[in-house]
Amino acid sequence: MSNYKQPEATWEQYREGFIPELTGVKLNELLVMELPPRGYILSPWLPIAGLVLLYAKRGVGKTHFALEIALTAGSGGEFLSFKAPCPVRVLYIDGEMPANAMQERLKKIKERMIGVENMIDPVFITPDLQGEFMPDLGTSGGRESIRKFTE
Repeated sequence: MSNYKQPEATWEQYREGFIPELTGVKLNELLVMELPPRGYILSPWLPIAGLVLLYAKRGVGKTHFALEIALTAGSGGEFLSFKAPCPVRVLYIDGEMPANAMQERLKKIKERMIGVENMIDPVFITPDLQGEFMPDLGTSGGRESIRKFTE
């Protein structure tokens, strides 16, 4: 039986043009692999290394919901019926909300989180704290600008 092994390369290697060798497996080989179970940041719906799209009409609470998720994930706590198995690092990037509005919302959320002592302090990026512009995260330069918050 084959076992999955995560390839190892550093961000510095990628920046220098490192091209990893891809691994392909045939169907029957994949079916017999001993793979680790998928973990969750917030169980049962926010998987580790997964993508989630949060959408709704304007003004119904998407940002409040997302901020609650960020603090819950950072604290290893609970929100609604969702549970974070352990605290994780959080980088919250907002492309339009002013920092003072985010500050007001976060103060209210944190006040309700009495007794939370294990929180890994989340990092927040808002456009008005950036000076002239927010980088385009769709570009390699934009992604590089947030790298220091993700390592």
